[in-house]
Amino acid sequence: MALDAVSLQPRNVSYSLPIVRLARLLNRFTYRTVNDKRYWIDLPRWYSIRRHLLESLNGTGWLGRTPSAEVLLGEGEVREIEDRFRSSNRALADHTRLPLGELGYPV
Repeated sequence: MALDAVSLQPRNVSYSLPIVRLARLLNRFTYRTVNDKRYWIDLPRWYSIRRHLLESLNGTGWLGRTPSAEVLLGEGEVREIEDRFRSSNRALADHTRLPLGELGYPV
């Protein structure tokens, strides 16, 4: 496979904050096998319809941009995650010489 055949388009693009809130509401109408999932009713095929709707809406950009991790998770959670992975990221960067710090990873 030629390198120019590789898509550089983002995959699994995060939703804007209004769409995150809409997704949380729409999730109540589908059952998925998640340990702590709560739903009101399971509508047949709703999961795929909901996903297509949310991704299409998100792609328009009408409802804002992707929120930061701090907005979604809170600063405390983000710091805990950074602290948890800092030493393994540093070891990986040292071993591979990848510029993880420049790419935004905590090292």
